[in-house]
Amino acid sequence: MSNGQPDASQIRIKLTHIYDAYRTALLNKKYYGRKLSTYKTINIVFEWIIVAGATGSGISGFALWETSNGKEVWSVIAGVSVILATLKPLLNIGESIKVYTALFIGHGKIYRNLEYLIEDINYYQKFTEEMNKIFMQAQNGFEDLDQHDDPRPNMKLLRQFQAEVNREIPVANLWMPA
Repeated sequence: MSNGQPDASQIRIKLTHIYDAYRTALLNKKYYGRKLSTYKTINIVFEWIIVAGATGSGISGFALWETSNGKEVWSVIAGVSVILATLKPLLNIGESIKVYTALFIGHGKIYRNLEYLIEDINYYQKFTEEMNKIFMQAQNGFEDLDQHDDPRPNMKLLRQFQAEVNREIPVANLWMPA
């Protein structure tokens, strides 16, 4: 791009990369948003069960637990609570929440920046050196986030979100020079 004006085929190639990155950023935002939501829910459920099973929680003093069935149920609740309290640090749920939060926010920022870039491309119907700089910043953002990517992504979830992205951002609606 710095060697004079690029021709239409060069611009089409560059725009294809930008549009792919734009759609990928939205896919990643959706994926990591769901992963974050899931881990937050798991964390809350663990916390509630751990608190409920704690002998000093007040729940343990309910008269219901004094019946024969209540004693059995309470022993299960208390046992599950102890198991979850032991497992929780080993599962490192807090660290997963931290990583998924960073990925969700990071991909969200990239998506918004590319969305603004694409709005400008569509409005001006051209691609400038300044626009290329914005795209390169987005590429650098992807590289920074790549080190934290899910090593074993949920393919079913990715396919679901890819279908959503395809509906929300149809390729046919993205401008290309003639």
